[in-house]
Amino acid sequence: EEAVAELFADSPGPEVVARVDCWGGGSGTSVELQVFAGDTTDARRLGSIIELRTFEYVIDDGPGSPGMLVTRGWDWAPGDPSGMPSIRRTYDTRWTGDDWEETLRDEWTETPP
Repeated sequence: EEAVAELFADSPGPEVVARVDCWGGGSGTSVELQVFAGDTTDARRLGSIIELRTFEYVIDDGPGSPGMLVTRGWDWAPGDPSGMPSIRRTYDTRWTGDDWEETLRDEWTETPP
């Protein structure tokens, strides 16, 4: 569990943001975020899996307003060593009523160690 937050103005309760690390048995892993409905006894995922992202924080615009996830992703630049991407990006991730929509918030480069 990464966060519990009100992400939909008309939802019955706060949603649960979960980070899932997937390993297929080889040398690589992948990270994804999944958001589940709150105030329910069944695990009901809302929208698509948010792939290759980690959770940063929630922006809460106050009572009755939907919240927004800020997520982080990464990418490889030419010349980056294997497994060491240098490009970092943050995204504003909002619910559109049907699925998640991401908008680039910031981008920068970090030198791999």
